Amino acid sequence: MADYIYQFNGQESGPLSFVELATQLAASELTADTLVRSQDANDWMAAEDVPGLVRAAKKIAATFPETNSNVATSQPVVLTGINVSMDNVDNAQWLSNTTIKFAVGDLTYTRRSQHVAERSDTDGTFNVTSQIPLQNPWPRMSFSSEFARAYFANASGLSITAPKLQIEKFGLGLILLDSEAIGPIDDAMDDPVFVVPQEDIVFYKRQKHFTCDRQCDGNKKRFAAAAYWGGPDKNVPGPHHNWVVEILPLIDRRDLADRWDHGQLLNFPSNQALAEHHVKVLACPSDYTTDERGDLSYALDGGIGESTILNGVQDCIVDPFNQVLDLNGNGQTCLGSDIDDGSPSDRDVYFHMGLFFNENWGYENTPGYKGTKRFHTTATVVDGMSNTLMVAENVRTGFDPNTPNSNWASSDSRRTKFYFSNTICRDNICVASGINLSLANSGDHAINSGRFRAEDESPWPNSFHPGGVCVSFADGRAQFLNEHIAGRVFYNLMTPQGLRLAKSPLDGGVLSDNEY
Repeated sequence: MADYIYQFNGQESGPLSFVELATQLAASELTADTLVRSQDANDWMAAEDVPGLVRAAKKIAATFPETNSNVATSQPVVLTGINVSMDNVDNAQWLSNTTIKFAVGDLTYTRRSQHVAERSDTDGTFNVTSQIPLQNPWPRMSFSSEFARAYFANASGLSITAPKLQIEKFGLGLILLDSEAIGPIDDAMDDPVFVVPQEDIVFYKRQKHFTCDRQCDGNKKRFAAAAYWGGPDKNVPGPHHNWVVEILPLIDRRDLADRWDHGQLLNFPSNQALAEHHVKVLACPSDYTTDERGDLSYALDGGIGESTILNGVQDCIVDPFNQVLDLNGNGQTCLGSDIDDGSPSDRDVYFHMGLFFNENWGYENTPGYKGTKRFHTTATVVDGMSNTLMVAENVRTGFDPNTPNSNWASSDSRRTKFYFSNTICRDNICVASGINLSLANSGDHAINSGRFRAEDESPWPNSFHPGGVCVSFADGRAQFLNEHIAGRVFYNLMTPQGLRLAKSPLDGGVLSDNEY
């Protein structure tokens, strides 16, 4: 997407990216009738006529802090019917506008009880009306309406309990959600589990140690391609579809998957119509540039670059902006579609450095060139699934009102994958004297460095979260990744076969668990 020029006080100003322009509009620094034009166009238009701009401005404005003073202030709860002046009071829960529950215990933690207090109106004093009968009063509990059930957390997970008929006390509880399924609950928090009386459950997990219980089928699970290229002209393949189309049945959108015409390219009218549907799970809630039209906020681990057709050579290894990479540093690149440039070849090294690649669709029976097939399985990720990044946020992917076929099905590499910086190799030549792995997360290629750049121009992890991005590892574990992570560490997390690069100039060394 091109940047924009705008008129202010009779002068031309800018350029601003689409997001920067929307932010100015949201902050009322520009108005809907401010004249703007694309940097590569001559015609002026009102800001409100720029496709998607007003919607983006409204989403950005919703993130601004409130500036009015009509905010309620907290008031201390006044209790009667119990003396808590020398005790700890915690684990309070509102059961209604006039009823609360709380726990009280002595300062030396030798006794503890839990109580109900009520008031006659919403401004009155609370009077303790009963003590909750508990076999074990120590857990921090949340109760459902009418005290039918109670919930609490411990190392085993989330437990549920209810009054026993004979003794009318809440029992010791049974596991409702096992910690092996939901990950360890963060017991460092005062109240790691909170249940509203309607029994909606909120619980907090230690993200760093969260693991997914979903297992692959043996060691032959194949990772999908990031994007597929094909079409009737095998010498000039066109964009076919990408990884999102492949996973549609897995995200409960079989209605879209079954209608996709794999016999046609991405730009076929019926395919484009499907790809412009808004699929909520594909857009991060904090991505205020979404337009509810084919949005995508996530990308796959693409390593250092791409393979493409260059000067008639198929499967030539290039950086994200199509400049040739000499990954083995021998001075030879792109010798021929079926000719390698040494051992290991650039293609071999490229395979070691990323988890997802582009492939050709429908080339199996083509005489001569059979197309590019390059993919990992769970068995080839020798660095370990829990040590290899799979998905990261990139709010610079997805729908662009100024670019045809830009949506969640796009085969454009910079819309499907994220990379570490190719500047680790000076001038794109990976010889020992020119390699600096600390540059993998640096400069204009760093995490969150491009969050305000145009779509398709910043294929690095980008989010609107302060301080980092949300990522998922190949084992399903989710984590927040600090935007200042050391370049060498980021490089190691992105390479699924770093072990294959050991003792080479691209060896990332050994990581310790506390480095990310």
